[in-house]
Amino acid sequence: MNQLIKELQEVIDKKADNHELKQELSTLVKMLKIGFEKKTNGMEKIPKLFSSNDTKKITKFYDNLANNINGLKVAGSFDQFNEYLKITYGITINFSSEDAPKNSYIKTPKKQKKFYDLYSSYFLDDVPKNPSDAIKRIFNSLDKLNKEYSNESDGVKESLKAIIEKQNEHSPTTVKIIDKLLTNSRLKSVPLEDIANDAENSLMQQQQGIDIILKQSESGE
Repeated sequence: MNQLIKELQEVIDKKADNHELKQELSTLVKMLKIGFEKKTNGMEKIPKLFSSNDTKKITKFYDNLANNINGLKVAGSFDQFNEYLKITYGITINFSSEDAPKNSYIKTPKKQKKFYDLYSSYFLDDVPKNPSDAIKRIFNSLDKLNKEYSNESDGVKESLKAIIEKQNEHSPTTVKIIDKLLTNSRLKSVPLEDIANDAENSLMQQQQGIDIILKQSESGE
């Protein structure tokens, strides 16, 4: 086997493992979004943000949050915001992390069954009677998996970077194209030859378009 292909295959193995983590994350996010009466959209972004260890992104999040709260105070609507949080989420401004917001499971039978099936098949447990316990467990799992996914992704990037840097025969672009083809073949479970043929057809169509434009330019029309 070509040495470059062999090294890239090792990177693809790591990508395949990380892809499974991504599927798990997708399942947890789906649980969070369909399982509860109150809106949870966006909650899944918090563990993702902090697992990235990206100081700039975290700082930007804090700054935006602080500016919005300050804007509420300046506009004189902070009390209204405080009341909204208390009524809608069971949160008061001086709440501690132990003061869990009041939540309730989705009441739509079809969605409830889907949530119960997802939860039980993933955690191998019955759905807790207290909805807040379920949210906390989902959230903790999201946090753990996001950290693992982020670390694995960084490892994949470093491995690919190392392969590119020591490569003398092929350009970085060529290595990245080979990596992309191998990745698509592995993750989509499609023969590599089929993936390569599709890519070749796409390139031929692009070349035809380029040829038409160049001829147009040469004719001066």
